[in-house]
Amino acid sequence: MLGKLRLRPDLLLLLSLLLDLLLIPVLDHGDWRRAVLGASMFVPVILSIVRLSEIKVWVWPSVLLMVGTLVFLVAGSIFRSRALIGIHWGFWLRSSR
Repeated sequence: MLGKLRLRPDLLLLLSLLLDLLLIPVLDHGDWRRAVLGASMFVPVILSIVRLSEIKVWVWPSVLLMVGTLVFLVAGSIFRSRALIGIHWGFWLRSSR
């Protein structure tokens, strides 16, 4: 299995995105479950940054996208604003590409 993941690093990213999609209905109830869901959302972001860091031009833009995702996730959780949560999802989608 590790050999396949080394040959196809995008497979791990795809599997982590699918796992997040499957976990959303289960973990979207209650504060601690949402915190676990928020933490699990960063696995694809980190994997995509690692993948993009192999291309030297994409290192800093991908790091900035991750920081923006984190900032808007925390701000949306604290202030409970739909606009901040929407911006968070926009950053998350862009950084997971």
